[in-house]
Amino acid sequence: MFGCPADLVKLFKGHVAELLRHPCGADVLDDLYNVSPVSCRNALCAELYGREFSLFGGVSTPGDSISHLSQLLASVDSSKKQAVLRSLFKGLAPVLEKALLHPAMTHRLLRELLTEAPG
Repeated sequence: MFGCPADLVKLFKGHVAELLRHPCGADVLDDLYNVSPVSCRNALCAELYGREFSLFGGVSTPGDSISHLSQLLASVDSSKKQAVLRSLFKGLAPVLEKALLHPAMTHRLLRELLTEAPG
């Protein structure tokens, strides 16, 4: 039996981007995102930042937890910044094409992309 949303979030690891592109999957992720603690929300969003930043339980730097894209971008070099932004764009493009804009997670990720993307 599952004890908390964090247990469920672990089951979705590696599948967030795929589920966000599907109408039913987006609904399930939205429900999970809305009842999850902040650390789990961050881990769900981190999957769209790129593989290297979502492995091993989410995005973090030694001693600190990164809660938003701006913090991640401030902690990496410029080539990795471009890779993260490219990954986020590639993950969100199919979601936007299918007009699956209702999940709160999509709103957060789109806001972060628009805020951090150059030009």
